[in-house]
Amino acid sequence: MSLPFDTLRSGTPGCPSDLALDRLVARELDATATTQLEAHVAGCASCQARLTTLRQGWAAHPAVDERKLLAHIRQAAAAEPTPWWRRLQLPALGAVLATGVMVVALWRAPPTTDDGLRAKGGLLLRVYRATAEGNAEALESGATLRGGDRLRFVADFPANGMAAIVGVEASGALYVAWPTEQSAAAVKKGVGVELPGAVALDDSSGDETLFLVHCPGRAEPFTCTSTGPGQAPACGTGCSSVAFAMRKP
Repeated sequence: MSLPFDTLRSGTPGCPSDLALDRLVARELDATATTQLEAHVAGCASCQARLTTLRQGWAAHPAVDERKLLAHIRQAAAAEPTPWWRRLQLPALGAVLATGVMVVALWRAPPTTDDGLRAKGGLLLRVYRATAEGNAEALESGATLRGGDRLRFVADFPANGMAAIVGVEASGALYVAWPTEQSAAAVKKGVGVELPGAVALDDSSGDETLFLVHCPGRAEPFTCTSTGPGQAPACGTGCSSVAFAMRKP
């Protein structure tokens, strides 16, 4: 089910999203996008205030003691067994959004390779959830989600080709989460590519896994077949994938 993410922004309908401003602060945008976004902010008092809050970081929230928060996170991590997906890369503390909602633990899943390592500039998947406050919350693999949660995707593609996000349910059944109109879509090489549209999760329970599948150099859509729960689907020769695990109670 495709849903608009126009609510994931503050200000007028023409204002950039919180994610776009966050990427501007992180210097993830190209020169053209940066120029356009800075031009809008220069003439928009609302976006100027949002951008100032983002750049202030912790200083914009004096009531929050980041030292105590980080200490609590470290204590909790030391006290609980570390799942395998978190052993791959410890979650990082995210940015503070304009509304004051903290985004924690954006997990960048390494692609499937023989040595289990992620090559620099490789395939990456970022997953964001719409919050009740109307913001985009970055999620880490292994997050607990529920029916009705709306997800949006951002990806890094190392080459032009075809791509899709395929979900594998606890039963092993396979479904296409993105794109919504066909089995796969053409993508261009790039970092931080925002995939259009969004999906709403159904009410089924059990562990599910999303796989961003990329077939470089391919010009025609592809289809995938399930190889079992939690396993990367079979999508054709030359394709690679990265995984994002979801827990649905």
